[in-house]
Amino acid sequence: MHSIKTERDRRKSRESRGLKELWMVLKADLPQLLVVCAAFFTLSLLSYFYASNVMKKQVDLYSRSEMQVHHSAIRALLNAHEAALEHASVAVIYAVEKGAGPEEIHELLKTLAEMFSNQKDMKGVFGSVYGFIKGNYLDGTSWIPGEFFYPKTAPWLRGAVLTEGLYHSTPYLDPRTGNAVAAVSKVVYDKNGESVGVLGIDYFLTPIIRQVSEYRVADAGYGILLDDSYNILTCPDPEYVGKHLNEFPGFEEIYRELAKDNPKIRRAQEQADGRPAPQRILVADNKVKGVENIVFFSPLENGWYVGIIVPYPYYYSEVYRMIPVIVLISTFLALVVCVILLRMSKAKKRSEEESLAKTSFLARMSHEIRTPMNAILGMCELARRNIGRPEALEYLSEIRHAGSNLVSIINDILDYSKINTGVIQLKLNPYAAADLFYDTLAIVRVRLGSKEIDLTFEIDPNMPRKLTGDEVRVRQVILNILTNAVKYTPRGFIKFNLDCERKDQNSVWITVRVEDSGVGIKKDDLDSLFDDYVRVDQGGIRHIEGTGLGLAITKSLCLAMNGDIMVESEYGKGSTFTATLEQTVADWTPVGPITSTDRRAATFGDDSEEEELPFTAPGFKVLVVDDIHTNLVVTKGLLQPHEMNVSICDRGHKAVDLAAREQFDLIFVDHMMPEMDGTETMRKIRDINPHYREIPIIALTAAVMAGMREMFLSKGFDDFLGKPIELHKLNAILERWIPKNVRRRAKKPLMRLAKNVSDKESVP
Repeated sequence: MHSIKTERDRRKSRESRGLKELWMVLKADLPQLLVVCAAFFTLSLLSYFYASNVMKKQVDLYSRSEMQVHHSAIRALLNAHEAALEHASVAVIYAVEKGAGPEEIHELLKTLAEMFSNQKDMKGVFGSVYGFIKGNYLDGTSWIPGEFFYPKTAPWLRGAVLTEGLYHSTPYLDPRTGNAVAAVSKVVYDKNGESVGVLGIDYFLTPIIRQVSEYRVADAGYGILLDDSYNILTCPDPEYVGKHLNEFPGFEEIYRELAKDNPKIRRAQEQADGRPAPQRILVADNKVKGVENIVFFSPLENGWYVGIIVPYPYYYSEVYRMIPVIVLISTFLALVVCVILLRMSKAKKRSEEESLAKTSFLARMSHEIRTPMNAILGMCELARRNIGRPEALEYLSEIRHAGSNLVSIINDILDYSKINTGVIQLKLNPYAAADLFYDTLAIVRVRLGSKEIDLTFEIDPNMPRKLTGDEVRVRQVILNILTNAVKYTPRGFIKFNLDCERKDQNSVWITVRVEDSGVGIKKDDLDSLFDDYVRVDQGGIRHIEGTGLGLAITKSLCLAMNGDIMVESEYGKGSTFTATLEQTVADWTPVGPITSTDRRAATFGDDSEEEELPFTAPGFKVLVVDDIHTNLVVTKGLLQPHEMNVSICDRGHKAVDLAAREQFDLIFVDHMMPEMDGTETMRKIRDINPHYREIPIIALTAAVMAGMREMFLSKGFDDFLGKPIELHKLNAILERWIPKNVRRRAKKPLMRLAKNVSDKESVP
């Protein structure tokens, strides 16, 4: 439940902050975004008009091509029958010239009829081959006409006589079968140029009509077939069939267009030019029964017209379907560009804010670093002037306090650098929970000093006795929150509450809640409180020491431990910080009730003027190598109370020469030195004799980033000590590497044993 609530609060905070930033960016960039959207929609509109025109032209070309295909299909049927008629004419003329009588010619026609009916391109369409030869009507189907049948008055015969060449008759009902047929006929001449009769071939219109009715363009519309008199031969609507085209509203314009392309006029043109006239595909827009249509007609050589009528919306359906696609694509692209612009604007705004914050941060760091440095230099001058007087110890105490503040500032900057570069790593080890919180509270009590603040705390008695985690980082989180409360609470109260809630079988949630009656935080500053390089103005208190990185570091550490930190505040009345951390449990035994009178909480942090000296080592020879004279003086001064023989040297090659002349028991070597660095100096000293391969050589370095110890050990050093040198770390090094048989018990406190070391001591 706790983790769900924390995650929900964290998500709500992120969403609220993100929406606020987005709204601010939108307000600032709204005109630019509107211009982008307008440009995109204008471009999409122009694209549509251009693309629609191109697509319409493509549709028209495709439709004309389809129309030509349909025209060719019907023309192929007509050509097949015309070719068959020519073949029959040649056969009949040959038979007549050979002296064949009516019976032989009749048999010939029957043979031809059987052959034509089985021909592939005429099968199912061929009707009959017949003729009026030498005064006799002969039919290839053996049909015997009735007494009222007069061949000389038949349209196919009269048309052939009146027409030079092939004649295609208008459709009529075949008296033999009752089917609608059309005939192609011609006059047959012998070799002397005299007529021997007229031959004709019938073909059924039903397959042609069926084929025309299936014609489509753009998967829509219907086919139509006209004869040479503009009568409708086939149409899906039965009321149109058999009637003249001009009888129906909407077809008048089509009729006028077709009349301009009269086949008789075309044939006259062909005769005048001596070459075939080009085929035309007539296209017209018209309304049939109130529906806008696109109409295609193509003339056939027999004077007929094959056409297709397509409703306008269907004809350009692909064009119309393109509109929503273009709108969607344009909208999507406009949104993408707007999002990119918003992100770029947001990133630019954030970059500008970060740049401004970094500039402010650097200015503040300059001030924060110069303040303790000024105190150190000033107090050093006062202590120098008052050597031997009681005031000198007070000045030295102030120097120590200012130096501690300076180290704290540098540590904050280093911690923040580690977090930002991902170098910081959690070191997981078991620790006593109660001891950690007691130590932290004891440090805070010392920092309260003389402030009129009531510090109370409440710790969950059910908290496990031992936890596994990074004790240093957990302490840093709690100490940062409490120290922040101490800084910004001039008087009143600070309440520290620590709660523990079981997460699963192996871990718990630790909730740290710190409430104070301090100056509070302005509502507008709450969102940026944990941001990088930001230090909000809390009540105009500008004399507060610190980098302003503490809360940003705290948030990063909480996130690293699967937790988070939140704040509630009312300006002028105080703040409440709540941090959550996940810790693994090493011992589930409850810690029990904890009171403020506990021994550790009462005694830890006593800032005594006297510090115990662990031991002395008379006669133990130590060499310190550093290229900075002040560092040599400080290191020697810190070692002298141990009564050791300390030699100092400011260059690597001088150290090698000195080590060759004398035999040292412990050597400190600065890592970064000119001419010969610490690593090379260490290796050359090791090569002097077997003694130096056994003694400890410690690296001195100001580089205290994670992994430095492992790096120095891999290069051959036995240990390393960070600068500025902290006394307890120096003592730990000495206890680790000075043999017990040379140690002596110290008789006096460290403060009383301290000796003055002259800044002007000579360095070999």
